[in-house]
Amino acid sequence: MNERFDEKQYVQQVVKMLKCSKEQKEEIRRQLEADIRDARERNESDAEIKQSLGSPVAMAEIATSEMQPYLTEEKMEEAKKTIGDDWGTFRNFGKTYMTEIRQNGQSFAMVQMNASYDNVSVTYTLTFDAEMKLAGIYMK
Repeated sequence: MNERFDEKQYVQQVVKMLKCSKEQKEEIRRQLEADIRDARERNESDAEIKQSLGSPVAMAEIATSEMQPYLTEEKMEEAKKTIGDDWGTFRNFGKTYMTEIRQNGQSFAMVQMNASYDNVSVTYTLTFDAEMKLAGIYMK
C-alpha cells in the first residue's frame, strides 16, 4: 500500500533547507503549496506528486542562490505570459538535447527540451553550473 504524501511536512523540509532570505523562503513555500494544490486538482496520485517534486533535499538544492529569487510563482507567471495567457494542460515532453558550454572560464551543462500543452508549445533551455544547480532558465 502506498504511503500518503504529507504535503505540509514536505514543504517544511524544503523551506528549512533553503539558503535564502525569509521573504524568498516564504515565496518558495507559496509556490510549492500552489504546485501541490494544482497536482491535486488534476487528480494526480500521491506517488505521481512525490515523483514530480523529488526529494525535499533535491528541491531545496536544485537552484543556485542567485536563481532562487527568479523561481517564484510570480516571476514564473510573468515569464509564462510572454508566451501566452492560457497554456492549457501539460501534454508531454519532446526530444531533449544536452551540451556543455563554457562561459567566462566556467563550464555549464545546457539542456533544451520542448514541452507541449493544450494551447502552446514551449522550448525550455536550462543551464546548470558545475555543481548541477540550476543557473539559468529560458522559455520561448
